[in-house]
Amino acid sequence: MGKILIININTDYWTDEKIEFVRAGIDSHSQNEVYSTRYDNLLFSISSDLVEITDKRLGVDLSSFDFVFLRDIRGYEDERHGVALYLSKNDVPYSNRDAINFEHMSKLTQNMAFAYEGLKIPKTVYSTKSSHITEAASLFVYPLILKSIIGRNGEDNFLVKDKKDLQALLQSNNESKFMIQEFIPNNFDYRIIVLGGEVKSVATRTRDPASSDHRNNVRQGAEKDYQAIDTVSKDVLRTAVKGAAAVNRDTAGVDIVVSNEDKTPYILEANYAYGMLMDINKSLEFPGLAEYFDSVIRDSGGR
Repeated sequence: MGKILIININTDYWTDEKIEFVRAGIDSHSQNEVYSTRYDNLLFSISSDLVEITDKRLGVDLSSFDFVFLRDIRGYEDERHGVALYLSKNDVPYSNRDAINFEHMSKLTQNMAFAYEGLKIPKTVYSTKSSHITEAASLFVYPLILKSIIGRNGEDNFLVKDKKDLQALLQSNNESKFMIQEFIPNNFDYRIIVLGGEVKSVATRTRDPASSDHRNNVRQGAEKDYQAIDTVSKDVLRTAVKGAAAVNRDTAGVDIVVSNEDKTPYILEANYAYGMLMDINKSLEFPGLAEYFDSVIRDSGGR
């Protein structure tokens, strides 16, 4: 006998009673065992060598099921995409199959894709429930990072010093979808522009060393300095190219931080919409894009 899982969402209409009614109705006609849960019960654990999604209520890994039905009502697209990616990697049939094709990958699913490609990422945990986040944080060393899975320009990104700080931030930002990450000690990060599988420009982004801010985002006051590509570690450049490919992006601004402790490059994100220096004479993004666009037309034979 196999096991079927139905994953539902939290709405006023889909009460626990209705969800159980649907589960029991299907179970009464199925030759397999039928279980139900909500997206809010899922805990995503992601590291460079292991990706797991467990159901905290049922106490099982999603890969233990023989079939999973993903309810696709609006509001849980990132979670559905992450579950679909996980089930695909573990050869578990699921429906609807279109969940794997979600257009804009969040920080959650990007980190999953990076891990599956063997890239180094900060240890990451995500859940829509604050209680699950707080519990999982006990496995981390403070300080840690708390960031929105859809945040941009360094917004909704916090350096958390202890459990009390974490609980306060989760409570005061209860409308956000947060993940926690291992903090990688650093002085700056790289923004690497990858176009068509090639590195076209590299810049360092360095925050004020006198500031208590941990973010290297230009929008948050960091200084951007272009670097000659041949002066950057080959490991960093390879990570950027593999990261862009992992999330199927022909054009990407890849963010990488190098640990102060062991000099390992960790990939953070591959942005599909990245900032450009608004100076035609100084920007390296403009000539990189022009060269890439021209090469696409040249390689296609033109029209």
